[in-house]
Amino acid sequence: MKLYLNDKNRLLGRSAVVRIESRARSVFAKYQNDVRSIIITVESANGAGGEIGKICKVLVKLRNRQEFFVTDKNASLSKVISSAMERMSRNVGRKLGRRQNRLRMQVEA
Repeated sequence: MKLYLNDKNRLLGRSAVVRIESRARSVFAKYQNDVRSIIITVESANGAGGEIGKICKVLVKLRNRQEFFVTDKNASLSKVISSAMERMSRNVGRKLGRRQNRLRMQVEA
């Protein structure tokens, strides 16, 4: 499983990068045999009313060439990254769970 981190606006320090990489590897550890790569992009964005927000985009590519994409926005950088990774983990888990159920049903039939 390859992990790429894009910091478009240089929002992250070295310690934040290490924490994000560690968090991503722990969140997706149970899917490491199915996930080919994870691309996390972090950037700042101006919201309505002039407030500054943070955007986190997570793209997961599975070994069977399927891709999942999640975008999240929040004022807090740590919250937006955590939320986006958790949502992506649930999406991948649901998809892989459905695939396992389908395979199990084919074997039983």
